[in-house]
Amino acid sequence: MYLLSSVNLALRPRLLAQLKPGTRVVSHDWDMGEWRPDASAVLEGLAKPVMPIRASTVYLWIVPSRVAGSWRVQLEGAAEEAALEIEFTQRFQDISGIARRTQGRTLLQSAHLRGAEIRFAAIDETRRPSEPLHFFGRVFGDSMEGTTAGGRRWRAQRKANQG
Repeated sequence: MYLLSSVNLALRPRLLAQLKPGTRVVSHDWDMGEWRPDASAVLEGLAKPVMPIRASTVYLWIVPSRVAGSWRVQLEGAAEEAALEIEFTQRFQDISGIARRTQGRTLLQSAHLRGAEIRFAAIDETRRPSEPLHFFGRVFGDSMEGTTAGGRRWRAQRKANQG
């Protein structure tokens, strides 16, 4: 795209709502406001007929999956009470969350989203030593699936809104 920032900002909601997660959006010189680019580069020496500046900034955004909300994460072969309940918050590709387990408190850390790829770590504070369990996977609308760093499969389902 080579559109002014005001046009990018007006277009941004449609890009996020209508493009498939993982779609790459590239803009020449103009950003998207508080939607932080996934990457950017300055190209020196390009002549611009309307400006005395001889550099251009190119921005890259990767459309993120929508993960905000409550999810139930189940490890393959684990008892039902070992499931994690995760409440993700999201601002574009930046995610964080709170994790709970029926048998105790669990901390969520290192949450990362790039398109449909997601990763996060959960630390079970009831176990000593409290080693993080790293999850790697993909988002498919209202479900996720993947493996842990130890090779165990996991699945997650978005919980229906309560109220």
